[in-house]
Amino acid sequence: MSIVAGRATGSTGPSESTAATSNDSSREEAADRSASNRARSGGVRHLYIHVPFCAARCGYCDFVTVVGRRDHHRAYVEALLAELALERGNLASKLESVFLGGGTPTFTNHDALVRLLEALPEVEEVTVEANP
Repeated sequence: MSIVAGRATGSTGPSESTAATSNDSSREEAADRSASNRARSGGVRHLYIHVPFCAARCGYCDFVTVVGRRDHHRAYVEALLAELALERGNLASKLESVFLGGGTPTFTNHDALVRLLEALPEVEEVTVEANP
C-alpha cells in the first residue's frame, strides 16, 4: 500500500497500472507544488552539506563516512561546489543557516574546507560539526 496525494491506494484501490500512473502524476504534482512554494518563499533558506571525512570511524556513528582519504578531499569539495552551482536557482538570495556535517568536516584538508566556506552563498549562520 502507498499513500498518494493524501489517500491510500493498493489492493482495494485502482488497478496496479492505474496506481502507478497515479503515483507518477502525484509525484510530478508534488514536485510542481514544491517548486512553486520555493518560488513564493524566495527559495530554500536552510542548507545541509555533508562532508564525510573522518580521522577514525566511531562505533556509534550511523552516517556515511570515510576514514582518511586526504587525497580525495579537494576533489570532493570541487564536486560539492559544482553541485552548489547547479542548485543556486533553488536557494534564497540570503540563507538563514548552513550546517556542515558528516563525518568531521574539520578533518577536511584546510585549503579545501576554506574554499568551501568561502564559496557559500550569503548566510546568517554557519555551523560546522567538529570532533576533537
